[in-house]
Amino acid sequence: MKAIADADRHLAPSIPSPRAAARSPTTAALIVAGVTFLVWLPCLWNDFVEWDDLAMIIANPRFNPPTVRTVGWYWTHVAWNLYQPLTCTLWGVLAKVGWVNTADQFGGHLNPAVFHLAGVLLHVAAALALLSILRRAVRDDIAAIAGTLVFALHPIQTEAVVFAGVLNNPLFTSLSFIAIDQYLRYTEPADSQAYNTRRRRWHLILGSIALVLAMISKPTAVAVPAIAFVLDLAINHRPWRAALGSIVPWLVLILPCIAWTKRFQHGAVAAGQAPVWFRPFIAGDAAAFYLWKIVYPLHLAIDYGRNPQYVFAHAWGYLTWLAPAALVVLAWRSRRRRPLLAAAIAIFFIALLPNSGLLPFDFQSISTTADRYVYLAMTGVALAVAAAVAELRARHRRVVPFVIALPLLAWIVLAQFQLRTWRDGYSLYRHALALNPNSWLSLGNLAYIEADPSPEQAIADCRRAIQLNPSDAVAYNTLGSVLMQRGDHAAALDAFATAHQLEPDDALFALNYQRAVDHGRGPSSAR
Repeated sequence: MKAIADADRHLAPSIPSPRAAARSPTTAALIVAGVTFLVWLPCLWNDFVEWDDLAMIIANPRFNPPTVRTVGWYWTHVAWNLYQPLTCTLWGVLAKVGWVNTADQFGGHLNPAVFHLAGVLLHVAAALALLSILRRAVRDDIAAIAGTLVFALHPIQTEAVVFAGVLNNPLFTSLSFIAIDQYLRYTEPADSQAYNTRRRRWHLILGSIALVLAMISKPTAVAVPAIAFVLDLAINHRPWRAALGSIVPWLVLILPCIAWTKRFQHGAVAAGQAPVWFRPFIAGDAAAFYLWKIVYPLHLAIDYGRNPQYVFAHAWGYLTWLAPAALVVLAWRSRRRRPLLAAAIAIFFIALLPNSGLLPFDFQSISTTADRYVYLAMTGVALAVAAAVAELRARHRRVVPFVIALPLLAWIVLAQFQLRTWRDGYSLYRHALALNPNSWLSLGNLAYIEADPSPEQAIADCRRAIQLNPSDAVAYNTLGSVLMQRGDHAAALDAFATAHQLEPDDALFALNYQRAVDHGRGPSSAR
């Protein structure tokens, strides 16, 4: 303990206080906000995609049109196996703002530009909050800007930014960054007794409120206290016992969220595809996969098909964990000389934990890996880059702008290509199937788009999706719609009943099933 305290006293004089280092916060914020907004601005011309956008937003009766009662339902109910009422409320507000009288080709009345603009603005907000954290960490505006732009512009962030159905990612992350920034202000060395007793308390209160809001936006926010703890050690250089004592209130706050998420997630099916002892290998494979995509951000897709069964069936599934394990060793060895690098590596893995596969979660039936799961974890990458740039600038100040600019420009170009992939559902699913021909998720959603122009192809795609995954409720629902249009009411009712049985809480599936029943056939003939 004394050695740790001595080390803290030795390190502290070499690091200026955050106030001394804050020279041009407004300029830095304008650069980050402006570049981030302009890079993602083209997504405002993208359409919705027929994946979660359809069931959760476009065809959701509670948003067509939204009312206080229908949106308020999400505060007392779980939807899609998640309790995320703040996200659902935001969708309701955007549906109200973006309501148009003329229906689109799928019967929707919502303007996708409103939802995409919200995603971009939330991404900008997340970037600005992260900038504040990084400026506090590295005390160098250029380095902090560089690290923040890595988070803001990397192509792997495309899914989280432009996919309206996962708007919860930039929402909960922006709130999480605000919470962490407030927490670091709460735990930083105080200048006066007045600051200790008044401002510190308010920083903790505001940070705690932001944390709660983040958790009811997406349960992944339960990782935030651990991230704040690591940053407290690395930035404020406090003894670990003192840092642990400060984080205890947040550890208590996340317990209810952990409990209700564990209760409502139905990940047992996905977990059953591989034995429990294999879960660390699944988590290691997911981390290795993300590291590769960050370094080589090509062939990004909505469905990598990397579920537990797939990893378990390949010999390399026992080896991919070596790459993240090497980073863990690096973090441990560098914890004294380069605490920010060690913190960056730790944060990357901590942020991945809720969706790593150590504990089962619903999307694992499709894939353990998804680009949106890296959104918060990119905080670690941003911190590592900011720390590296700060150190490099101390040695070679003139060459740093060129070193920073080249990868950022490459990522901007790749992000534009990825935005084109997301311009509509047809482009998205054709791209996904080109990378993963067995993507039943893409087949089922593509069938929905093909229902009117090519019903025979839609039926074939639905049946192929159901063959690959007999639990694909979306494919059953689409199949029912196409069969109903063709006049095959008995088969349509059977398909709608199966979709409703598989996902009884889905409002769209329930509505379609009831309409089929009302068409003249009783519930008893559904199966």
